Amino acid sequence: VRTHTHTLVFDTGAKLSDQFDMGSAVVVPFLQINGVRKVDTLLISHADNDHIGGAQSVLHAMPVAEIITSVPQAFAQQHASLCEAGRSWVWDHAQFDVLYPPAGQVASKNDNSCVLRVTLGTHRLLLTGDIERRSERYLLNTGTDLRTEILVAPHHGSKTSSIAEFVTATHPSKVLFAIGYRNRYPFPHPSVLARYQQAGALWY
Repeated sequence: VRTHTHTLVFDTGAKLSDQFDMGSAVVVPFLQINGVRKVDTLLISHADNDHIGGAQSVLHAMPVAEIITSVPQAFAQQHASLCEAGRSWVWDHAQFDVLYPPAGQVASKNDNSCVLRVTLGTHRLLLTGDIERRSERYLLNTGTDLRTEILVAPHHGSKTSSIAEFVTATHPSKVLFAIGYRNRYPFPHPSVLARYQQAGALWY
């Protein structure tokens, strides 16, 4: 996520071996080719390998001013702060709000995922990590206005996420599924895709 003068990286892909990870193979080259020489905030949603695996490669490749994560213990060599609901900041007129997890929560890895909302004027982006039904219901029960223009689908479009009430509440015009081509699960689940299609969202 880039504003005029700041860059936030949300998750870094998987580490597939000691010689190969998505941080060095994809994230760092993407940042470099787009002229990014410093990451202001690296936000790691949770401890699953496909979200955290490339983090050390990003940290070794360029300066990172701040790490926010639900698993600060995974960054023992760096100072990382805890991702908790209520945290917010403004960069270049863009508002960043952490909506989840609540302070003191103990849950499964997926349901510990950080959820970040970015607002610029009337435009909103919602980044959800791997939250599942439990987390979605929690967000719905807070009364937070979850409407968003762009939604990164929770948990890659798994059938354990994107309950009907969450899809209705977010009402995205565009939904992005972070998935690999012909992935083995396979994501997105047809029932989840159907919910977003019925809500009128374009999907990618």
